[in-house]
Amino acid sequence: KETGATLWTTPPIAAESPTYSSPILVELNGQRQLISCGNKHVFGVDAATGALLWKHPHAIASVIGMSPVYCEGSIYVGNTTRDLGKVFRLKLDGEAPTVAWTQDLTDTECGNVLCVDGLVLGSRKRNFKEWLCLDAATGEITHTEANMASGSAIYADSRFYCLTVQGTMSLHKRVGQGLQTV
Repeated sequence: KETGATLWTTPPIAAESPTYSSPILVELNGQRQLISCGNKHVFGVDAATGALLWKHPHAIASVIGMSPVYCEGSIYVGNTTRDLGKVFRLKLDGEAPTVAWTQDLTDTECGNVLCVDGLVLGSRKRNFKEWLCLDAATGEITHTEANMASGSAIYADSRFYCLTVQGTMSLHKRVGQGLQTV
């Protein structure tokens, strides 16, 4: 820790390539895990030892642009492939994750996705140029915010702060399973 020496490494997953996503650190059943995405798998690594705990193939093997999102025992992962974009929910309630749902989104954005109180918020680009809300439990699209360029968001003070790739910041409050511009 103080010498700069390597504490642990994780052996590579066969035929896996890195992506643009960043890992996240979560505590699950008393164990700290680093969860990340490769080009073909979502995987969890023991943060103390580096041991690979689990891996799960993506719904489609392609570039992953967003970091995984952890919420209430599930991981939400998006895929940014043109015309094949998907977001899916992995339940982490056993030794290996299981797919709870998959939602086709055509062309998701490589910005972040948020999960707040059962609502998943993200954006689409190219043909749609919209933000959308999904029910975290079912994957059903519950709301779309059209004519808003894709981007990234944060949640603070009971509001969604959405910054588009064009540099426009907008503020939204949650109304039911959707959003309202403030």
